[in-house]
Amino acid sequence: MQGNRALHPLEAGTTANDNSRETAYPYKLAFVRSLDSSSPEAHTAAIDAIAASLASPQVLDFDSLFKLDAVLAVKDHPLFELLQVFVNGGLSDFNEWLSSHIEVVEQRGL
Repeated sequence: MQGNRALHPLEAGTTANDNSRETAYPYKLAFVRSLDSSSPEAHTAAIDAIAASLASPQVLDFDSLFKLDAVLAVKDHPLFELLQVFVNGGLSDFNEWLSSHIEVVEQRGL
């Protein structure tokens, strides 16, 4: 498994540099799956995967994220809240979230 863990960030980074977020997204999910969900590395990777899903116009199904323990472990992060807005909320919920978290949007380039 250790060899696979080294491959995923490399692949995800390579495709992300090629401006192909859609190609990198499955590798980001695979990388999150390969980690111990309670580790700080998994939390960082989960937040990155959430951000990638929200930034990609090709990702319309967020169920795979909610099946990852590492993603559920970051439920207090603003991007997890935004993910929930995308799944269960409406425009007013989004505008409310945005007014409170504009710095997250700017930081992540969303």
